[in-house]
Amino acid sequence: MAAPKVLILGGVNGQLKAAFGKIAALQTKNNFSLLLITGNLFGEDDDDDVTALLNGEISVALPTYFTVGTTALPPRICQKVEADEEICENLHFLGKRSVTKTSEGVRIVALGGVLDETIVAGLSTEQHLPLHTAQDATSLKGAQSADILLTTMWPQGIMKGTKVPLGTGHAPDEDPGRLLRFAQH
Repeated sequence: MAAPKVLILGGVNGQLKAAFGKIAALQTKNNFSLLLITGNLFGEDDDDDVTALLNGEISVALPTYFTVGTTALPPRICQKVEADEEICENLHFLGKRSVTKTSEGVRIVALGGVLDETIVAGLSTEQHLPLHTAQDATSLKGAQSADILLTTMWPQGIMKGTKVPLGTGHAPDEDPGRLLRFAQH
């Protein structure tokens, strides 16, 4: 069996029609196995693109996986997630903290949102909020390995040796990249 062809896309930030239109064009030429969205899929507003997506007016051309980025999911998307309903065909929410094996056989470990250092202990319970706890990160250690590690925060030290400034990363004892064996991060 050939290795799956994975398309990776950064933050869409609510530009769903434009992004999924371009992806459909790429898909016809390249036949990707799946798409991973690494940033915010939705914007801050519950807008016309969300309505179009939920009404089936925006087509998602291939299995697409996303997690929470740095903004909360729109209320109508949260309702679907909380009810464990399909958002739309081919669009899969990984959850804020999860281990998923896709139908293509790709094992994805996801930790969405940014670290909330004010929460002292416990796992976060709201899947739609863009925050996670240190325990959320360390709880993924049991996953052992992954083909792809999908996080919102950069791994600590990723920019070592560069002069380009970058936001904070996970502390070493909370960094899923150090806790798991993974093929891609």
